[in-house]
Amino acid sequence: MQLIFDSQGSIWTLQRLQMDFCLGKLCTTPETLGVLNPILVIILIPVFDRWIIPTLEYYGTNKDGTRNLLFPTPLRRMAAGMQIAALSFVCTGVLQSIVDERPPHSVSMFAQFPQFVLITTAEILVSITGLEFVFSQAPADMKSTVLSIYYVSISTGE
Repeated sequence: MQLIFDSQGSIWTLQRLQMDFCLGKLCTTPETLGVLNPILVIILIPVFDRWIIPTLEYYGTNKDGTRNLLFPTPLRRMAAGMQIAALSFVCTGVLQSIVDERPPHSVSMFAQFPQFVLITTAEILVSITGLEFVFSQAPADMKSTVLSIYYVSISTGE
């Protein structure tokens, strides 16, 4: 997952080099659009924490208290996040085919916004849930060891 996420800094920037850098009178460089990810993280974490996850938990619980397939267990959230990450790169491919068919610099680089929303959603579902899952499942005397192994796996690109 981390390897896919990190490629947004290179693949998506190279894609933006072929695109229009302006939105009306607002012009920027291809590299600055990368700031969307941390901004979206700050916006989407509370949205997931306060509305999306509780809504899924509500509809994922049957009247008798049992859980159905909508209940967002940590592993389901992580699996959904990985699928959403893949979907963000499907969007990249579709957008690239549109960019290739049109004259150079005629597609706005802001057309990548859906890709950023998808990859940020995936990051929230995989990274945050993974960290929470690892910490909650580890025995008390192994928490620091398990977390360090988790961080090592992230640093190697998972």
